[in-house]
Amino acid sequence: MPDRALYYPEWHISDPLFLAESLLYWERMACIVPEPNFHSIPNFDDYDFHKVIAEIHEYFIYPLVPSKEQKARVHERIKDFAAKTPPPWCRPEHLNIQHREAISGNKLSYETIELLQRQGWAKPIGGKNFDMQLISSWAANVVMGALADECSSLTMPPITDDPGSFSVKCNLLLRELDSPTGITARKKQTSNRQTTNDVEFNFLLANVPCIGLKPEVASPTSLRKILAAHKNADLSAQRKAFRTKIDEYLQKLQNAEEPERPMIREQFERDIASDHKVLQKELRRFGLESLTSKDGVVALLLSSPVSTIIKGLGLTLALGSTAINYHNKRKEIVDKHWSSWIFSATPQPLSFW
Repeated sequence: MPDRALYYPEWHISDPLFLAESLLYWERMACIVPEPNFHSIPNFDDYDFHKVIAEIHEYFIYPLVPSKEQKARVHERIKDFAAKTPPPWCRPEHLNIQHREAISGNKLSYETIELLQRQGWAKPIGGKNFDMQLISSWAANVVMGALADECSSLTMPPITDDPGSFSVKCNLLLRELDSPTGITARKKQTSNRQTTNDVEFNFLLANVPCIGLKPEVASPTSLRKILAAHKNADLSAQRKAFRTKIDEYLQKLQNAEEPERPMIREQFERDIASDHKVLQKELRRFGLESLTSKDGVVALLLSSPVSTIIKGLGLTLALGSTAINYHNKRKEIVDKHWSSWIFSATPQPLSFW
């Protein structure tokens, strides 16, 4: 199963909760940018928020620049759409601030930008002919969706934080233009790079990071804890085990009809609760119950073995092999439970899907 994903349609991720959930599942994410040295960080009035979001982008988000060949394929995919005359409500001069976007022409080919400008879909910002383009959010979604589809792959599927709204906007415009097709889970039927099932698989993957973290998890303090957990090599096995288990249920969801899917989701919630209960029981058995305190497993695993054991458990241990063996036993128990990662990275209650 893929361990990385391509985020679209923006060149950074501004939703702190989506970032938190993504860190819990993905090893790495990419955003499409116009040039290799381009770095975009969303602005926050709160300095702590801005700083931690910048840290996450620096560590977790890879700036992906489309190739010349990918830009050419995007042009072939959207040229029939772009050659149409835009509805009056979709033209740059008629847009209000809620319905307009600025896209970089450097993400696309010169032919694409020239066509969008000539037909009235896009308008250069600041008098430039190619760099930043003013375009409606509906048209931007169609163009950026095609770009994301071309830049993605089976090993790096495309995801967005609001797929429902994205597809609705695309289809609204395509219906207005009497397009024979719209944006669906099977929108890429003409490509031989993916089968129908593969595309459906990509759209199911878009649900994986949405594991129902409570909004308070998206605080600077919690984000730093999750980021620290993601960076910690001792926790990588837990994260992989968690993702593997998620993928098993994802496969079941893919193969099931819609009436059966709520049952699968419910079983997932029961299974993770059951695994966590067994984890707590085993930790108590070996005198490690503090690992399931309000601070979460990560509070101990991110610290040094000796100082953490003494402080967290109130035990008097030698500083030699006894402490090391104690740490190894603790790690052995935690690693074999797939639920341990989610409770390591964040102690908050979860509601999956």
